[in-house]
Amino acid sequence: NACKMKHPYFDYYLCKDGSISFTQPKSWGFKGYEGFCGQTSIANMYNMYCGSNKHVHEIIKKSYDRTPGIRPGTFINTINKIFSDSSQCPRGKFSVETPKTEKEFVSSIINGVYQYVGPNQFERRDSSGKKQKKAPVSLLLKTPTGGDLHWVTVVDVTNKNNKCEMVINHWSRQDIVPCETVARWSRNVKESYGPALKKYIMVSFEKF
Repeated sequence: NACKMKHPYFDYYLCKDGSISFTQPKSWGFKGYEGFCGQTSIANMYNMYCGSNKHVHEIIKKSYDRTPGIRPGTFINTINKIFSDSSQCPRGKFSVETPKTEKEFVSSIINGVYQYVGPNQFERRDSSGKKQKKAPVSLLLKTPTGGDLHWVTVVDVTNKNNKCEMVINHWSRQDIVPCETVARWSRNVKESYGPALKKYIMVSFEKF
C-alpha cells in the first residue's frame, strides 16, 4: 500500500491509517553492504512514540558500527539514547527479545504493539475508522527476495476471519503480511547467519 509524501524535509510518508514511513537512504559501501533500514525504523519509531521527528541522517551519525547495517545491540543503544534525550518521548526503554517459538513471537509482538505508553504515541485508524493508540515494534527479517537483512516497523497486528496479519512500514510504504510469513522471514535470519544472529529478533518498548 503506497503512502503519500507528508514532509519533504524529514522525508517521510503518511499512510492511510495515520502511521508514517520514512524514506530509507541509499545504501553505500562494497555492493551496498551498509544499508540504513535500522536507522529508518528508529526514525519511524521516534515519530510514532514521541510525536516529533528526527532526520534519518541524524540518526545514522549516532549509530555507526563496523557491521553491515546495525546490529540489534546498536539499534537499542541508539534508540534508548535518543528517547532519553527527549522530553517528548515516553519514559521507559527498548530491549531485544528473542522468543523461542513462532507462537511466542507473534504473541510478543501483539503485547508490544497493543500497549499505552504515553500521550504522544500515534493513533492507528483501522479499516472501519476506529482509532487506537499503538506502540510499534521493530523486527529484523530476511525476505526471500531482499537478499540482505532488513529492519522493519510493525505498527499493528490484526486478526480477521482467524487470519493473523502484521501491518509493516518500510521503504516509504506499508505492507500487510501474514503472521506466519513474517515468522518465516524472521527464522531466515538465523538460517542464513548461523550462530551470529538468532531467530525471532524483535525490539519492543517497556514503560517505566
